[in-house]
Amino acid sequence: MKEDTRRQNVNWRKIIWVSLILLVVGYIYAQPQLEQWLGFKLPNLGDAPVADVENQQTKRPANPSRSTTANPSTKQPRSNPSISTTPSGFKLRPLGQNRYVSPAGLYYSMGPDQEHRLVHIMRHSQDDASRPVHGVFRGDREQILETIDEAFELTKQSSPRVESEPDKEYPTRVAYTVDMQKKIGYEGGRQGRERGNPGLKKVTLVIENQDQIITAYPSR
Repeated sequence: MKEDTRRQNVNWRKIIWVSLILLVVGYIYAQPQLEQWLGFKLPNLGDAPVADVENQQTKRPANPSRSTTANPSTKQPRSNPSISTTPSGFKLRPLGQNRYVSPAGLYYSMGPDQEHRLVHIMRHSQDDASRPVHGVFRGDREQILETIDEAFELTKQSSPRVESEPDKEYPTRVAYTVDMQKKIGYEGGRQGRERGNPGLKKVTLVIENQDQIITAYPSR
């Protein structure tokens, strides 16, 4: 009696396994037709969850509470150690009466036409198709001001990457063209559009009395 029961259990196991195999094979062959009928993609057998695959590739546990921020000690040093701020943390220090000073010691103030120098410079953050030539900065306000600060630092170091030209009309002003050795903007305006808006690696600064900025824009 026990032997018959054991044989029946073995037979049921075989039937169940054969049935499962047939279901799997049937699903694989019928999957394309079922997806066409149902109108959406069915899961493939053996597919791993996306999160698990990503964790295997990165060799990190799937823990959303774990911070993925890199260790600050592993960051590469900046090319210009005299400027310690980052684009997101760049700050102008207010001096009162609409005057500001940058970390590099560049002063921003109101122009004679009652337009602030900052407002004038930020006109170069967007293209102006009505102008024949218009240098346009890439990045947000803080990134643009940091680029200007980096260029200003190079003018104080008598770097070979700097070309200077005194302003004949305003003896207290000097125009500096600084090679930043990286794309900091592009050529806009009508001419820039005709040329396919090529990238620009130089920035022109017009400085008055050695530390007061008049304007700044990307240039060729």
